[in-house]
Amino acid sequence: MSLSDEQKRERIFSYLNELSITHETVNHEPAMTVEEELRYVQELLTNHNSCMAKNLFLKDKKGNLILLTAHCETKIDLKQFSKEIGAGSANLRFADSGLLEPTLGILPGAVTPLAMLNDTEKKVKMYFDSKIFEFEKVIIHPLTNNASTIITTENLKKFMQSTGHTFEIVKLVEI
Repeated sequence: MSLSDEQKRERIFSYLNELSITHETVNHEPAMTVEEELRYVQELLTNHNSCMAKNLFLKDKKGNLILLTAHCETKIDLKQFSKEIGAGSANLRFADSGLLEPTLGILPGAVTPLAMLNDTEKKVKMYFDSKIFEFEKVIIHPLTNNASTIITTENLKKFMQSTGHTFEIVKLVEI
């Protein structure tokens, strides 16, 4: 049974609170793209040393699932990223959106590293753009696309470690 947006947010906020991870959330209209979300998070971007993330849910030719969280302004060269992570040139593509809910418990437009909490089978490999960690805080979705949550980048690492997922921080070659 799928959780409502409110239940998803309550679950992730409760988990963050258990970890003593401070977070601030702005509710807004559903945002399916970075451009749409940027309209709602200007105050968070202006009043903090923060960046907004964009997320790509990818799949390689072997069927391995990958979540790449990058700075929202990074123009990603998927061929280069594919080579860098050992998937071979041009072997990465966007994963079918139908995999999001069964794997990460989220719907299209709500992709976030916080969804790794729902990947109990550890099917998804996590990568972060090193550019994110040049900022004190990062803005990400709280399992839904009708809100944006800001946490420190150090707490993002703490969150990832708490889920039992390994992650790599990579310097992305931009297009």
